[in-house]
Amino acid sequence: MDDGGTREQIKNKLEYSDAPSYKIKVEYSGKTGIVNTPTGGETFQKVTDTFPLKFKTTDDYDFLYWTITDGEQELNNGQYLQLASLYNQETECTFIKTPEPGMQLCLTPVVIERPSVGSTYPEKNPKGVPPNTSIVVNFDKSMSLDSIYYTQDEIDELNQKEGLAFLSVNIGTQQNPDYRKYGYKIGNNNASIVFKNIKIEEMNSTNTNLLQYFNAPAFNEARNELTIAVKTALPDGTSVRVTIDKKFSTKYEPLNKSITLSKSEIWPYFAKIQD
Repeated sequence: MDDGGTREQIKNKLEYSDAPSYKIKVEYSGKTGIVNTPTGGETFQKVTDTFPLKFKTTDDYDFLYWTITDGEQELNNGQYLQLASLYNQETECTFIKTPEPGMQLCLTPVVIERPSVGSTYPEKNPKGVPPNTSIVVNFDKSMSLDSIYYTQDEIDELNQKEGLAFLSVNIGTQQNPDYRKYGYKIGNNNASIVFKNIKIEEMNSTNTNLLQYFNAPAFNEARNELTIAVKTALPDGTSVRVTIDKKFSTKYEPLNKSITLSKSEIWPYFAKIQD
């Protein structure tokens, strides 16, 4: 009589029950994040087990990918452990093959430090700064041009809205022009100008937009310094607030991944004609 596979199931359960468990470690630096699962950064599993893997980076770091190692030797995904995704902080890991004697299987989250703002200008000064002073932001890494210029996908999305007039700048040469869109305005209203990832406002009850007083933002050749030059001097006595959005990013080229700032950079200054 056919037992419907019950005998085989019982045999497999007994074999699984008698199988040894092996320690699998998750190695990481506490300053870069925390392993939520497995608790304590290690787990004991048997071959064929599948278990969740969850890593949470701190604000100053971004996750790139997982590696699987035995000591200093990197192992292929699926050789002993199989990760459902190498590029997600939260994934599942399946124990594929019994490790050789003396092996210590380790999972390591590889992270990268986010870019940050090193300095901003003008600085807050009770006496104020000349109203024609340029805004300058220094970063600790080379930043992506996509931080200040719209991508084609973003342009296509914005084109679905009515009444937008794009603002363009040539970042190439006269012989080889390279026009990029850095902002737009709604209709002919200069007060409704928008720059990508940048706000310059007057600190008052309505947070009046001041972008009409400024030229297109521009990076230096190394792309670690951003300058927003004044087009028309600000009104005397203007209290200014500048916001560099946290969407400013650098590019991790091997994965073509954008790594953004951990937070927006916001600072005030006072524009005043000097005596």
